[in-house]
Amino acid sequence: EYIATDNLGEIIEKLAILHIRTWMLEDAIQETKIPMEISALKKKIDICFKVKRPKLVQAINLLVDDAIRNGTSLAEESVKLYKGINNE
Repeated sequence: EYIATDNLGEIIEKLAILHIRTWMLEDAIQETKIPMEISALKKKIDICFKVKRPKLVQAINLLVDDAIRNGTSLAEESVKLYKGINNE
């Protein structure tokens, strides 16, 4: 099972969000002293890096492989704009 998309930027964005989530979980581990809470947080970190991250990396690999095989570009025609950011 892999993440199907035709947009490299979307995958990279999801990968960045996943890394931020993982850092937040690691910070939460440092703040707690409750063993059951630490265990639950570590389980969430494992899911991030052992389940979700490999799927995102595989999706990137598939897009790059497909672009190479078909001689297509990974450049995107539209750019995602964020509210409050001047994109001029």
